[in-house]
This record gives sequence, structure tokens and C-alpha cells, in this order.
Amino acid sequence: MQHRGWFDDGHWRRGHGRRRDGERGASDLIARLRDVLLETGLWAAGSLAAASLMPPVLVAPLLRELLLFSAAFVSLSALFRGEALTLRRVNRQDVAMLLLALALIAGLFVEPEAVRAFVESGAAGQAGSAGL
Repeated sequence: MQHRGWFDDGHWRRGHGRRRDGERGASDLIARLRDVLLETGLWAAGSLAAASLMPPVLVAPLLRELLLFSAAFVSLSALFRGEALTLRRVNRQDVAMLLLALALIAGLFVEPEAVRAFVESGAAGQAGSAGL
């Protein structure tokens, strides 16, 4: 029995709706990439809009967390829709991967000492106003 890897499963021989010159396959790939970038941009813009409502010190940590939760939500919704993680086609798992990459980049801008000082000063300020 001959082993058939991911590169030899008949997918390339069947053509999957492409014309012989490959024009439709290329335009279909560009359309799917555009959709992935649009969806990633919408999730990232929503996360940034929500994070910008916080004080400046907390924007980067909250943005990172919102992007992580968005990536988890997109990945789970792709699993529920039956989209498998595959290398052949662009799908919602790629959106989740891009959101995780953006979360990693946002995490580089987190200053733990500034966040700690802000949280401690906020806790002391609330304790002082509770005593009034």
C-alpha cells in the first residue's frame, strides 16, 4: 500500500473548479485572503475600540487580552462550523492565527511596573473614598 501524504491526495489533479489557465483559482484565493484580512481588521478594530475606553496605562494589557479572547472565539466558531485546520485553503483558523500574532505584538507594549503602580494607586484611592 502506497502512502499518500498531504501533497498527493488527488486534490491537485481534480482542479476543484479552476480553469485550465488557473485564473479562477488565483482570483478565488485573492478573494479569500481579502475576506480574512477584513475579518481580522474588524476584530482588531473592535478590540482596540473597547481597550481605548480604559486609562492609557491599561490599553495595551486590555488590548492583548481582548485579542486573545477574540482569537479563541474565532477558532471555536470555526470548529463548530466544521472548518478544519488545513494548509490548502484560507479559513477562520487563519484569522485566529493573525489575531494571536497581534496579541503577541500588543503584549510587547505592556509595562508591568506601570500597571502595578496604577492598580495600587487606584486601590488606595478607592479605600480612602470608602471611608468617607
